[in-house]
Amino acid sequence: MAEIPRVLGAVRLSRVSDSTTSPARQREVVEQWSRFQQGELVHVAEDLDVSGAVSPFEREGLGPWLNDPAKMARWDVLVAWKLDRISRSALDTLMLLQWAEEHGKRIVAVADSLDSQSQMGRVWIQLAAIFAEVERTNTKERVLAARAHLRLTGKHAGGRPPYGYRSVADGTGNRVLEIDEEQSLILRGIVEDVLDGNSLGSIVSSLNGYGVPSPRSGEALKRGRKEWTVNGLRDLLRAQSLRGWSTYRGNPVLGPDGAPVKRGPELLDAATFQALQEELDRRKAELPERRATRSPRASLLLNVAFCECGGRLVAGVTGHGGRRYACIESRAVKPDRCRIVQTVNAGPLEDYARREFLAVMGSQPVVEVILTPGVDYSAEIREARSSLERLDEAFTAGAYEGDVDTFTTLRRGIRSRIDRLEAEPARPPTTEVRETGRTFAELWAVGSTADRRDLMLRAGFRVEVGPARGRGRYARIEERFTPVWGPPEQETFDDYIES
Repeated sequence: MAEIPRVLGAVRLSRVSDSTTSPARQREVVEQWSRFQQGELVHVAEDLDVSGAVSPFEREGLGPWLNDPAKMARWDVLVAWKLDRISRSALDTLMLLQWAEEHGKRIVAVADSLDSQSQMGRVWIQLAAIFAEVERTNTKERVLAARAHLRLTGKHAGGRPPYGYRSVADGTGNRVLEIDEEQSLILRGIVEDVLDGNSLGSIVSSLNGYGVPSPRSGEALKRGRKEWTVNGLRDLLRAQSLRGWSTYRGNPVLGPDGAPVKRGPELLDAATFQALQEELDRRKAELPERRATRSPRASLLLNVAFCECGGRLVAGVTGHGGRRYACIESRAVKPDRCRIVQTVNAGPLEDYARREFLAVMGSQPVVEVILTPGVDYSAEIREARSSLERLDEAFTAGAYEGDVDTFTTLRRGIRSRIDRLEAEPARPPTTEVRETGRTFAELWAVGSTADRRDLMLRAGFRVEVGPARGRGRYARIEERFTPVWGPPEQETFDDYIES
């Protein structure tokens, strides 16, 4: 080893906010040791927000100085404030000691008075590493137990709050969740759009178009990805935390009475959350074999125009920029795909639909239906039964972490909750029809594309399109169209929007 030691400093911090072992303090200790030994400080490798369980060879700051031959040749002594700043794993520490001995390197932990230069020093380093790993394991168990207790008592156990909430101090040293008004308005608007039949893709496009920050906006930007994604939005809408429940690994935490523990006000009530899950399930079940090309704008005749085969017509753009509709069944990858309406120009079809619809409905008054919600505990009963099933499955599989007495008490509480809910009387919802004072033609004149489409759907109006008759200038386009009147369309085909 050179007479003047060339020093490589190692600084590590699991949490940047930990002021007792701040990076500046650790660096200062390394610099003082280097000056006292009359050494040359080559570099200080910093790894912030890095667990002590991560191998020194894999750390972003220190790793290259242990793996790159060019950098390895520039230093002689690895110096850290304490040994646990280098590693908290006994195995990783032993591997580092062996590596240091093979490469003629020295390891020093200043505050622990440990130095691998002697045989006894290496022994003490190994013993200290074992104690550090034991302490890390004990700390992890204490943290997990503390978080489990916080979840069970309805407190925020740390980390990023669920979207729609913010974490606030409760005055007892703990934190609880309260509704974030701005995010909750966005979230409730998203839920309304989904229940109204808008596709997740169109909602994501709107959110990104308006620059609405996503739940993980900072991380998404670092990875160079869009703020909102369809998968991310779907996961958000599936989260049990929307009910204000305390959750663990995606499942609600149950209290002694068998009911989910509340850790904040609910963003969605039981009925709305259940309707949202059923809508997402329906879309998943009805996902066609081949999805149409998507665009953020829905067409005028979405769910209004149909092929003679019964398939819906979806809008698209031709290679020359023209707009057209095609039967979704003609796009299917199967031998018996529809060949009746492969394409039809959008302009004539939409003009025909407008004329036919307004000729019949234009002068008719538009009414609105006022719904007064009833009292129905069926959603809560389903949730309680689902909790009971998960509890029984975990106990049967040996995955339940509590003892038998706790399991029995918890199961009895859930069963009692189900009995109480089933005993509550239900009251059906009521509806009231009111006139708006405006006609269909008046609303059509001022409405958007989506508003006009909604008017046709509410009136039960459809256009059926048949095969082409004639070609070129001899084609009789409007002879392909037939107006159909019936009950309002209940099913929303939201997976296909204009390409």
